[in-house]
Amino acid sequence: MKTLFDSFERVNNNFAKYITPQFRFLNESAQKKSTNIRKILDNWFSFYPKSNSREFTKRFRSVNNDDHKSAFFELFIFTLFRNLGSKIEVHPSLDNRKKTKPDFKVKLNSIEFIVECCLSGDPNIDEKIQSHINNICDKLNSFKSEYHFFVDFIKSNKNSPSDGKLLRFIQSKIKLLNNEIVTEKDDIKWSFESNGWKIEIKLVSKPKEFNLARNVGLFKNSPLLIDSKKKIIHAIKNKTPAKYGNFKLPYIIAVNSQDIFLNFDEFEEILFNQKNNLFIRNNEIINKRISGLLFCEGINPLNYNKAKFRLLINPWAIYPISQEIIPIDESRYLTNGLEIKKRIDIIKERNYFN
Repeated sequence: MKTLFDSFERVNNNFAKYITPQFRFLNESAQKKSTNIRKILDNWFSFYPKSNSREFTKRFRSVNNDDHKSAFFELFIFTLFRNLGSKIEVHPSLDNRKKTKPDFKVKLNSIEFIVECCLSGDPNIDEKIQSHINNICDKLNSFKSEYHFFVDFIKSNKNSPSDGKLLRFIQSKIKLLNNEIVTEKDDIKWSFESNGWKIEIKLVSKPKEFNLARNVGLFKNSPLLIDSKKKIIHAIKNKTPAKYGNFKLPYIIAVNSQDIFLNFDEFEEILFNQKNNLFIRNNEIINKRISGLLFCEGINPLNYNKAKFRLLINPWAIYPISQEIIPIDESRYLTNGLEIKKRIDIIKERNYFN
């Protein structure tokens, strides 16, 4: 049987470290939840064409989290359409003049269309700063403590703070508590500054039943200027159909947004309610070869069966998607020239991953 994971006796029941690549933890963890997820993903993968398995497996097993998450999302979309009863061709050739190939050609209810997947990153995260934060949180989890830490990164930058000094600072403060019970009402806070960073630590005693749990109960980053539009528009524009040549089929871009603040209504506003947006520029309709966008809200192996996704239909598409062809939630639009007059939501009540 094909598998995405290594075969060995797993004994690691620890929580994932913040710096551990997502695939590595999933592959090595002996936790029951991880075991179940591996079984589910291997079942999905068993239906993936053997001729495309090697390239896919390499990306899925990557220690680069973006590569791994992108591969998982492709497998999720493949499984979604397979569960709908589709015939799926992986990496079809659409134009002999082009070497590039989209992710899938799908045939559903006698209609063929193309699906291309993309991952839109979280605009609230600077990768360099996040790497420092992950390292700090792992350091704070590296010793046994009777307390949960709630860490607020008030100021941060791309220079590394002294995590060694921070660790010694916290351990010295804990020693002074002498195992005293601390509740939220006590409001004990410590402030630490190093190399342009300002970190505030609040703590409470762990309940006895959670004494082996992580020390870091919660952390939050310093506020960043959030630009949801830039990240997601860049991800979509990088997947326009022109890169795959000249073909006459409906074309859907499936977007897995990692932006925790972005829902479907806000996604719709980014696409339509701007003077120059994805479909209109200088009072002209553009990107008419994009038939629709399947917007997915942060889908991952832990939430796949409760995933939120909806198909947004481009009302100006050259190759439109007929209503009821794809049995998933969708939004259609009545237009007057360049103006959206009304949105019509078609909501399905079904479980796609039994």
